Amino acid sequence: MAGLIAMSYVNNVLVAVFAFQFFGSQVAALAACTIFRTTSEL
Repeated sequence: MAGLIAMSYVNNVLVAVFAFQFFGSQVAALAACTIFRTTSEL
């Protein structure tokens, strides 16, 4: 279970990095907030 959470966490961080590069910091911040909310629910 912890491995699954770690994998999805790393995947989400990569998504946030790509969002930051392509769309800018506001979109990346929004993505990061969503990511951390979903990971904390796990």
